[in-house]
Amino acid sequence: MKGRRANGEGSVYEFIQKVKKKNTNLEICEICKNCNNQELCHNREDCKNLCDKCKNCIECLKYCDRYYIYERSVSQATKKDGTRTSPQYAKKKKDAAKNNLDTINKINDNKLVDKSTITLYEIAKNIVEDRHNKNKTTDNSYIANLSKLNRLNQHSFMHKPAQKVTDEDIHKYLNYMTVYSDSVIGKDFGLLNATFIRAVRKNILPLNPLDDKDEFSKPNSKRKTEKVRAFMLSEQKKFIDIIKNKENKYKYAWLLMLSTGIRPGECYALDINDIDFKNKKIHIRISLTKDKNGNTVLGDKTKTYSGDRYINISRDSEAILKEALNENIYNKYNLLFWDKKRDDFTSVSASNSSFKRFCKKYNIGKEFEETQYVLRHSYATRKIESGMPVEVLKDLLGHKDIEVTLNTYFDAFSEYKNKYNKISEDYMKEQKLNYVDLSKQDNILIEIEKINNTLDTSSLDDLDKKILYKALDKIKNKYQLLKEKTS
Repeated sequence: MKGRRANGEGSVYEFIQKVKKKNTNLEICEICKNCNNQELCHNREDCKNLCDKCKNCIECLKYCDRYYIYERSVSQATKKDGTRTSPQYAKKKKDAAKNNLDTINKINDNKLVDKSTITLYEIAKNIVEDRHNKNKTTDNSYIANLSKLNRLNQHSFMHKPAQKVTDEDIHKYLNYMTVYSDSVIGKDFGLLNATFIRAVRKNILPLNPLDDKDEFSKPNSKRKTEKVRAFMLSEQKKFIDIIKNKENKYKYAWLLMLSTGIRPGECYALDINDIDFKNKKIHIRISLTKDKNGNTVLGDKTKTYSGDRYINISRDSEAILKEALNENIYNKYNLLFWDKKRDDFTSVSASNSSFKRFCKKYNIGKEFEETQYVLRHSYATRKIESGMPVEVLKDLLGHKDIEVTLNTYFDAFSEYKNKYNKISEDYMKEQKLNYVDLSKQDNILIEIEKINNTLDTSSLDDLDKKILYKALDKIKNKYQLLKEKTS
């Protein structure tokens, strides 16, 4: 075996490769024919080991009756930790030298990876388990991560060795992801990205393909985005009027969600000691969650870190809380709401199912399609309609950043802008600040609209309102302001 060092960082050397022939009826070479050491070769029928004569035989380079003989070159380099790379084989010495140089460059650029058979799924599973074992994720989050892992598990490329995953594999998966909702895509893409990041850090892959935001960007869902659903004013009034006079085990919880905007899990985890009537504050600090077995438990924090917050007790919420306290059932956790029949936490899913049936029974909103989250969304929408800034609403809802609030209630904020643009235009007209002078009819119409708006929110009886509306119609008719009825 001849070899040479490559600048002390690697070596290139030659060796003889022997591949056993299938045809055993060939003439035996003179050296082997005259060899008397048959303990190793066993008459050369099963030559796993070679005797010294056979090893040193130079005739085999020209001819051998038992083996195909090849001259091969091999290269190895020294890694930064002092260990040697796996051998790389080549037919010619110059090819082996080139391979050695490429390897050395990869070592210097920190791009050399060791051969590995570990799969992407194994890496992803380790990530999920590590996060949970180190208490970085709650049991509820652990269950959610297992769902992500299960969806990834259904794709074959996750079970190939990570080093053999191709660009085509990734493209196929990203194209398939479009059947999911944007929310699911974001979660699964995040776990896949974390998997590639760990593979690079563990020297399994030279780079993370998802870093290429142009070729491997997060896909968008083909599904139609569902808009946030809130009660219309008439629906909310109908809901309150009916629930006030009905006996329902979830009555005060639903009303509290509607008047404070708290999440169902936060509502059913509300500790009585966190209600401060003196300072008119409620401390939202914990939420119901799930353990790794899927059982409902009392968490030690809210859904997000920003969910830990104080909210004001309004006149409505104060009355609701006091009525709920009157019906409160003693429990070891001192919670405001408790399932007496089961002697357990109130089930968020059972409450949601009951809410659907309630809306269906009394023909409220979208009936059985409604979920109790409509109460939180209605609270937020009413706040936006009343002119509350998004920064304040974000804190009341416990959103982690303002983008969540803006994206969730985009339509409501758009309507809010339109409403206040109209108010601004009317104000300009009243102050006579427009470039175009208003006619007498325009001015009269503005004044009538003011009265109309006052009547809409008035506490007068319907009969009194009807009389006044008719009077306004007569005035409009006098100045020819009534719109002609179309047939």
